Amino acid sequence: MKILVEIFNINKTSIYSNYLKKQKKDSKEKYIKQEIIDWILAEAEKSGLVIGRDKLYYKYIRSTKKYVSSYVFRINYEKSQYKSLSYVRSNKSRPPKEAKYDKIWTDDFLKGDFSSSFFAQTIHADIKYVRVKEQWNYLHVLTETFSNSILNWTLSKERTADSTIKLLDETIKKFKIKPQIFHSDHGIEYANNKFSDFLKTNNIKQSMSPKGNSLANRPSEYLFSIFQRELFDFYDTSKMNLLNVYNIVNKFVVWYNLDRPQLNMEYKTPYAVNQHIAFCV
Repeated sequence: MKILVEIFNINKTSIYSNYLKKQKKDSKEKYIKQEIIDWILAEAEKSGLVIGRDKLYYKYIRSTKKYVSSYVFRINYEKSQYKSLSYVRSNKSRPPKEAKYDKIWTDDFLKGDFSSSFFAQTIHADIKYVRVKEQWNYLHVLTETFSNSILNWTLSKERTADSTIKLLDETIKKFKIKPQIFHSDHGIEYANNKFSDFLKTNNIKQSMSPKGNSLANRPSEYLFSIFQRELFDFYDTSKMNLLNVYNIVNKFVVWYNLDRPQLNMEYKTPYAVNQHIAFCV
């Protein structure tokens, strides 16, 4: 070892590290047996692709009279790439992992201060997964914190820079507003050059929550908790078509803006807050 270190001018740690990595990689390979993999795939086919790993393991021990540890069997099971139908279905019922994009990075200019001096000074945006039939759709919502109004929303199968630009552009024109800040997470629909350029063109500063800190976009997170608790918990949207889901969301948004009192607005509704300001002006 000492000679190797002197000849190649490397430290012992590097040698041990590379050796251990190789040993770790090779440690699993030596347990892989093609006969076990073939047996797993054959039995899975016989079961109609419903049998799980644990049942396969115990069946292998009983039927072949060959003992292998559960660890060795798991390695071969993973190598076979077999997944039972129940496993596949359970994964389909979960929302897909949200993709993040890190080529556009901005600071969190709000830093937990969600107050606003005027209507739509700051726009908050986020997306919630909603299962419609057998597909996940994206509920994209824009809100503001002066009156806690829901400004605009879409329910669709896409989440792109173009769809986000369209949603925000429609909102700006509809309310004739000049937002100063657009705050979101690092979702792919926000963290891209195309959307960033749109914000710059409209003199809107882009602000993003730090990664892993959902509270930094609390207005949107809190709004979606209300959506879940006061709307989606009462409907099984997986059995509804897109039009029906769209209609219940639309009714909820209208009710939220017109009739739902806001605790931090002294129990006024978003509509009442805006009407009061308009009257005072």
